[in-house]
Amino acid sequence: MIGLSGHGLLELGAYQSYFGGTLTDEALSENALSAALAGVPEL
Repeated sequence: MIGLSGHGLLELGAYQSYFGGTLTDEALSENALSAALAGVPEL
């Protein structure tokens, strides 16, 4: 959570949700995963 922005200020809501037990897992379809990965450049 902290690693995405580097300073932690934007993740405070995520911490509240996590510790409050209100986070939910959402399934990611193979098509959605493939589409997301298609935009990632290879190094």
